[in-house]
Amino acid sequence: MTSVVAPTAPEPELDQRVKLRKQLRSSAIIALCSLAFLIIFPVAAWSAPKDDAQVDSLIQLALYLGGLSLLPFAVMTLTSFLRIVVVLSFLRSGLGAQNVPPNIVIIALALFLSLFVMGPTIDAINKDALQPYQNDKISFEQAVVAAKTPLKGFMVKQIKGSNSRKEIATFYKLAKDQHPIPCKAGDIDRTTGATKNCLITEQQFEALGAKAPAALPLRVIIPSFIISELKKAFIMGFAVLLPFLVIDMVISNILLSLGMFMLPPVVISLPFKILLFVLAGGWTMVVEFIVKGFNY
Repeated sequence: MTSVVAPTAPEPELDQRVKLRKQLRSSAIIALCSLAFLIIFPVAAWSAPKDDAQVDSLIQLALYLGGLSLLPFAVMTLTSFLRIVVVLSFLRSGLGAQNVPPNIVIIALALFLSLFVMGPTIDAINKDALQPYQNDKISFEQAVVAAKTPLKGFMVKQIKGSNSRKEIATFYKLAKDQHPIPCKAGDIDRTTGATKNCLITEQQFEALGAKAPAALPLRVIIPSFIISELKKAFIMGFAVLLPFLVIDMVISNILLSLGMFMLPPVVISLPFKILLFVLAGGWTMVVEFIVKGFNY
């Protein structure tokens, strides 16, 4: 009688399984330790004896950390960064060079151009909010209100630069559908148009005239500003792409006339586009075109 031997897995497969089990075991241990730290540390901190001042400081610290985590999104959406980075992305697409300049270069250039464009707004926030708060002249809530006013003014000026105020009208109607608290006569500052946690009516909106957009709350101004910036960025992107389109069409016609049907026009047009862009001072022209598009 012959005994039947069960087939065994090759040694390399066994080694691979053992390594995989070890990796899974170590990953599970690290995950459990991290979860325990995230759970035990806050519970121990809150369960320790403390007075009301310590509780308030912990709450303020949590709010500050949450605000810092939202800071990159605020920089990308509430400043000139959005329009600049979109136009620069269109410029790179028009050149036809893949990942040249790299994303990090595009973002860095857009960031420093945003600092240049937002210079007057940053100076106003520093003068009206940051310096008085550091000198203990105003409270934190007053500093937030003082910092919000110049930023809101910048966004309103960019929306005013649009051909129409369709964006504000759209989000104003959407805000009215939420049944907000209507503003009374005493809730509106006739000098600046600022309001107090209320939504102005259509009659008040018409009576304020040029100050009407500033009287709207941030939940109306911010989405209107983002949509307006995207619209302007796409219009400017079309203007940036148009010269490159002409070069592509000329190169394509030349290749067709020479009978080079199998040669992609992009291969020939890319060096010419880069050469003409550099010789014409393209970077300076594009940056000047972007910066002059903002309203101060």
